[in-house]
Amino acid sequence: MKSELDYIQKIDSAKKSLATADHIVYVSYSLIKEPKLLLSAVESLYSCLESAMDAILEFELFYRRIPYYGNSFDSKFYVFKTQVASRYNLDRTFLLVFSELKEILDWHKRTSLELRKDDKFLIFLSDYRVKTLTPNKVKEYLTFAKSFVKKIESVVMRK
Repeated sequence: MKSELDYIQKIDSAKKSLATADHIVYVSYSLIKEPKLLLSAVESLYSCLESAMDAILEFELFYRRIPYYGNSFDSKFYVFKTQVASRYNLDRTFLLVFSELKEILDWHKRTSLELRKDDKFLIFLSDYRVKTLTPNKVKEYLTFAKSFVKKIESVVMRK
């Protein structure tokens, strides 16, 4: 049985991952200027958004507003997208940002070639497609993640 502590722990986890990503982008990257740090920030942001999504799903499950959705990412994402996002008027941009971050991390796992060029981190796939991570793009993701976590926190903490 799910407890109230489950979704509170998830929102705390999201806030910790968000703080980590913020520190990487605004402190570590600013000092070192190593584009590979941008990928670490993306990993933390992905973890943050996934924990925030899990928090609101656990919240909904605790109050029996949604059926059990399983442990797979795809089932969680589907339930979030179809049942939860509209209930709380959550920005649909979340779906795009989350998908982008997931795609970047998937490309990173599959690639055999990654390059640093100036302040950019380039990820190449074997079919000549390229993903480019820049500090400004990661800062945009970070800004969105902050507002998303704040919105989720306001929902799950109001009881």
